Order: sequence, then C-alpha cells, then structure tokens
Amino acid sequence: MSTQTVTRTPAGVRVGLRPPAEAYAFIGADHPLQPIAVLDVTLQEGEALAAIELATVCECDLRTTSSSRAATVPQILGHEQVGRIVALGPGDPALTADGRVLALGDRVVWAREVACGRCDECRTRSAGAVEQTAACRRPHRYGRERATRGWELSGGIATHVHLLAGTVVFRARDWVPAAVLAPAACAGAAATAALDSAARQQPLEGARVVISDAGMRGVTAAAMAAARGAVVTVLDADPVRRQRALRFGASAVFAPDVSPKGHDVALDFVGTTEAVDAVAARTRHGGLIVVAGDDAAPQRRLVQTASVISRELRVHVVEKVEPVHVGQALAFLERADAAVFAEAVGETVPLREAPRAFTAAPHLRLRTAIRP
Repeated sequence: MSTQTVTRTPAGVRVGLRPPAEAYAFIGADHPLQPIAVLDVTLQEGEALAAIELATVCECDLRTTSSSRAATVPQILGHEQVGRIVALGPGDPALTADGRVLALGDRVVWAREVACGRCDECRTRSAGAVEQTAACRRPHRYGRERATRGWELSGGIATHVHLLAGTVVFRARDWVPAAVLAPAACAGAAATAALDSAARQQPLEGARVVISDAGMRGVTAAAMAAARGAVVTVLDADPVRRQRALRFGASAVFAPDVSPKGHDVALDFVGTTEAVDAVAARTRHGGLIVVAGDDAAPQRRLVQTASVISRELRVHVVEKVEPVHVGQALAFLERADAAVFAEAVGETVPLREAPRAFTAAPHLRLRTAIRP
C-alpha cells in the first residue's frame, strides 16, 4: 500500500512518498534502462504531482534508446501518458488549459513542453500558459531532457511525474480507456498539427489525402482526416500495419511502390527522403505536402527533393507541436472509437519490466504500454 505525507516548508510543499516514487533512466545506448528511486518531491507554486496511470512508448523514445537521437543523460523517457493529480504546490493553484483550478484526483493529460520562463520571449510576453509555451525558445521538455536534482520525475516512464508551473494540463474523461488517451500528447498532437496545417491551405472535405506510413501518427491522422470528410490512402511496407489502417478510417492502403497517384494532400510523419519522395510522387502537380516529423531543420532540407521541385508542390513543414494540438487531439480521442484506438496498444508491461517495452515488435502493435 502506498502512502504520502505532505509538509509545508519554506522551500515549498514537500511530498514524501512511501514506497518511493520509481522511474527508469536512460543512461546511454549501450546500457539498459536504470531504475531510480525518489523519496520526496518539493512542489513550488503552480506545480503539481501526477501519479501515472499508463504510459506508452513512442517513436521518439525508441530513437533515443537506439542512439539515433542525440540525448543528454540521465534522462527519464516518456511523454505519452495519462495520470491523476495527487499533490499540489502552495500559493495560487495550478490551472487547467481551460482556466479551471486543478484539483486532487483530476485525471489529466499534459503538453510535452513547458515554457522556460527565462528566454526573451518568456520575459517580454504577458500571455497564458498555452501561448507562452508555444512562443518559448527554450522550453523544458517532458521525457526529452536531462533529469536534474529537484526535477528527477521529468518523464512518464515512472510512477509519478512532477508537473512544472506553467505546464498546460488538460482534464481527461474518466470513462475513456487510458490506452486511448496516453498517445494524445505526442502522436495525437502531431497528427492534429499536420492536419491543421493542411486545412489552412487546402479544404479537406472531399480531398484525396495520402499518408506516408501506418504508424501511430499516420493512423491517427487517417482517422482525423476521414472525420473531416477526406478520402484517405495510407502507404506502408508492412501488410499488418496496412490492414490496421483500414480500421482507422483509411479508404485504401498500398505498399509505397504500388500506390495510385493524383492526391491533393500528402502527409509525411517519417521524415526521410524516401518517405517524402514516396508521397510527393503520388501527389498531383501543384498539390500540398505537409512534413511533420520530430526535427524541423532536417525536414526543411528533405522537401527540396527532385520529386517535390519537379511537381511544383506547395510544401509546409510543421515546426512545432503546440499545446493547443494536444487539447484538440484529446478531444478527438475522447469521442473516437475507443476499441479501435485501444487495440493499437499491444502488450502492457509493469514498470519494473520497462526495458522490455522498448524491444516489442512495432508491426504487431503500434504502441507498448507501461503501467506502474
């Protein structure tokens, strides 16, 4: 049985946890994830402590552990999760994205970045947390930043996450399965950002949309695009993933080298030259391509491929997933077919077996979940 003690100190509200909070730290590509224990957390004004209900391992986490992404260590991975508020900081209360007071017991999802409060944009802007985080030049990133003393619980592969002041937090409905909600902050938000970018330049009602892969971002975008009235084609080399995309709303699925051409809009979530070329070649002359991977700088170079230039495609690179996209993704997932989205999450492993979640075969299920 877990217990916690709450003590007010000059430094803030000290939350003692027994048994200790536990998290798994990435310390390098050649090392297994290492468990760490955190006996207490000190919360400042506007901060909160969330107990993790479920976390999912996303492509960003997998790239970090495979050494294909530069990472400062130690790092507590994980930014796709759902949890409940178990402690609050002193002073003025933390607020949800819609301005309501955050309360103990609230079931929540939160944005994966929070404004630093120190850069020029943060110092000169007087805005709410949503706008502040979107404008910040050096945001703190849950699950993507070096764990530091006082902010050890900074990622979702843990029993608890320490939510910093200014974090954009969204209340989640109690009856929606955690496996449906957890991917909202990354896969769901990325899909939303890509579609919003496309919709600003091309009406999606009746548009022919091609998506570069049937990963979690791709099938979520397929479901969202279909809900907006688009006719969706999904490309993927894996036949199992192709068939799954049909359940998410795709009208047709193909291997990348055999799919039809003439689409109005192409969405790429892979971020490689091959993937961009594949969807560009299947987009009509003068059509629109939206690239929405993880790193904007290399993506800007990718879109200058021969296929893009020769077809005079309009190109937009999604520079950043913003908190508003998390909220929009959460709202969509809460009304989506829960059975379809839940089945995308395969094995759920206990936190003590977290390293095993990073070795699951991605074609069998799009996400592996971790439950404390």
